[in-house]
Amino acid sequence: RVKVKKVYEIEITDLHSRGRRSPWPSPTIDPTEEGYVLTGDRNVVQVDMMARYMVADPVAFALHFSEPEAALKSAIMAATVRTMGEVDVDSVLSEGRAAFIVKVVQRAQQRLDRSGTGIDLVSIEVTDLAPPEQVKEDFDQVQAAFIDMQTQVTDAKRARELEVPKTQAAKDQTLREAQGYAAELLAQARG
Repeated sequence: RVKVKKVYEIEITDLHSRGRRSPWPSPTIDPTEEGYVLTGDRNVVQVDMMARYMVADPVAFALHFSEPEAALKSAIMAATVRTMGEVDVDSVLSEGRAAFIVKVVQRAQQRLDRSGTGIDLVSIEVTDLAPPEQVKEDFDQVQAAFIDMQTQVTDAKRARELEVPKTQAAKDQTLREAQGYAAELLAQARG
């Protein structure tokens, strides 16, 4: 019997270093040992997910596939890789994460429907999304430099907002003084 009202969970660690076979840290990112995904701006990230699903068609789920969870995993990983390739790393690490998850769920469900697995994807939860350990320190430095740059730009804009009116006022004052001096000289010349 297949329980059709139960929400099942499956952890997907194949695109993360937690899913690797070797317990020792490697100096490089080896795709045969640990998974990763490339973003649209050519950054490397590792993603760890938890998928929740329900069985919509118990006959297809139990009889048409020997390993329906493997098909589910494959569909989610393919959708993740494709969607991640369309977005920038900054977007997916911050405000674009929700849109990213929605797009992955849609693509994975379309693939599951086409293959007739009998699975309805309920949700995907990204439990970890970060750069690989081998490049994490460099990534953090780039992020810190980007934040410093944003801070400097903000400070420069603030200084401009303060200095431009002061300079404008000084220019206007100098212009008025020059016009007054010119009028005085003109009056002396006429006199």
